[in-house]
Amino acid sequence: MEEETFSIPLVGGPCAGFVKVSLPPPNNLALAVDEDFRQVGSDPPYAHVVYRLERHGMVPIYAYCSCARPNKQPFTIELVDGPKPGIIPAPQPAQCLPDELNLPLATDGSAFDGAGQLMGMATFRKLRVGDKWKFTFVRLDESQATRMQITEQVQEHIVQQAIDSFYANPNYDIYSMKPTGDHVQVPVEVGHRRGHVDEGIAVVITHLWNLDVDTLGSCQELPRGHKHAGQAYVDFIRVREAKWFYELLTSHGVKAEFGTKAMTFKKKCEDPNEAPKSLSLQNAMVTFDPKDISAVAAILKNCPPSKP
Repeated sequence: MEEETFSIPLVGGPCAGFVKVSLPPPNNLALAVDEDFRQVGSDPPYAHVVYRLERHGMVPIYAYCSCARPNKQPFTIELVDGPKPGIIPAPQPAQCLPDELNLPLATDGSAFDGAGQLMGMATFRKLRVGDKWKFTFVRLDESQATRMQITEQVQEHIVQQAIDSFYANPNYDIYSMKPTGDHVQVPVEVGHRRGHVDEGIAVVITHLWNLDVDTLGSCQELPRGHKHAGQAYVDFIRVREAKWFYELLTSHGVKAEFGTKAMTFKKKCEDPNEAPKSLSLQNAMVTFDPKDISAVAAILKNCPPSKP
């Protein structure tokens, strides 16, 4: 007996049209495609186009979600004119990107990735040339306000990538103050955040993670020889979150100290023969009396669930 199939429309994305599925229809479809986004059976394909089953009234459809390449390889797009025309990597194929693309540029005309000097924000407009989509240069915004905003956004993206990578694969060798071994370490896990922390301060880290605040390190009591010997500390990757924590404690009568320090990130380059680029940012730490750990935990527990 033949399996019963019927057609469901694919809405949006590079494979818009109809697809035949069997009953019951799967919740998600990942269509294997070649470089021209024609469905293929080769393994591995150039990319997968992902659609999700939805309903418009009583009619089932598959709505476009995203495109993905094997092993997280980037797509490519072509820039026409502008400071540095040519082929560059892109997170999605050209036909799935906006009609106007804003791209931060370094002073050499390449895409700005946080290292080097920023030129400004270049705007490109999507244009179909034959059977290909390309992006033509429109304008360049070199204003100070735009450059500051771009720098902050790019640095935040790099920071988030670094901390997410650390949570996925904790590496305590990066710490300037490594775990001393004097305190019992316990596993803590909240969502995607996980790591081993001192047993005495685990409750504080748990509450911070529940508030969507990232931490780099902590200790329930620093040993002799450290600048803050005898104090508990929490290290934050973002200075603004450390300030928020410091002000929260002091506003509730907990004595604390706040300080910043430099931290260097290594960013891998697209070219495997090119050395990783370095980006120096500030992070911060907050210290307080270990006797106040319970009070700090109670303060955090009563905080509204909104990221500082």
